This record gives sequence, C-alpha cells and structure tokens, in this order.
Amino acid sequence: MATTDFYNIMMFASLSCEYPTHDVMRDRTGLKLYRLDEVKASADMTVKTESRLEVWSDNRNPAATTAIGQHFRTITRADGTINIDTSANVRSTEDAIHVALDLEVRLNGLPHHQRRWVETFERKLL
Repeated sequence: MATTDFYNIMMFASLSCEYPTHDVMRDRTGLKLYRLDEVKASADMTVKTESRLEVWSDNRNPAATTAIGQHFRTITRADGTINIDTSANVRSTEDAIHVALDLEVRLNGLPHHQRRWVETFERKLL
C-alpha cells in the first residue's frame, strides 16, 4: 500500500475526552471517554467503531470503584452487515473485584452469537 493510499482509507475519526469531574451529590470522581471512527478498509468494506468508557470512584470509599466500557463495531460489506457489540463492567469493593463481559454478534440484523463471562476475583493487596 502506498503512503497516499493510507490517507484515502481513513474517512473520519473523533475522540472526546472529558476532564475528571466531581459528582457532588454522590461525592465521587469520574471520567468519561468517547471515540468514533469510520474506516474504508477496502473498496467494498467499511468499518465503523464507537467506544465509550466511564469510570467512577467514591471519594469516601476509594475501594468502591466502577468502570463501564462499551465497544460497538459495524462492518458493512457488499454481502451484508456484521454488528459486534461488547460491554465490560468492572466493579470493586473492599474484598473483591467483580467483572462482567458481554459479547453479541449479529449478521444482517439477526442474532448470530452471544456470550457472557462473569467472574469475581478476591482482592489481594500487597
């Protein structure tokens, strides 16, 4: 691929990042990130990606922290559309870290594959 081809492939990209914010009502500190981009991977395939991340920590109890991430990808080709949605939820307490991951794949709008992983890990501090 020639260098000029790379610039023709990228269609658009944007990134939004908020500075840390303080939720006065719940006395917590958080951060939100958002990214959206679309790439023309080939003459007949476009890949659109949207990502979100939100992290919050309790100011009075820093062990109580949550992080929620979502990732949406749409692949559009001449023969159809593939949607891949993922989400991750990580929550911590004084004693454990709880993780839940979800995956969903759709082909042309119809369910194709779905999976969920849930795990709790004992919090071991040094």
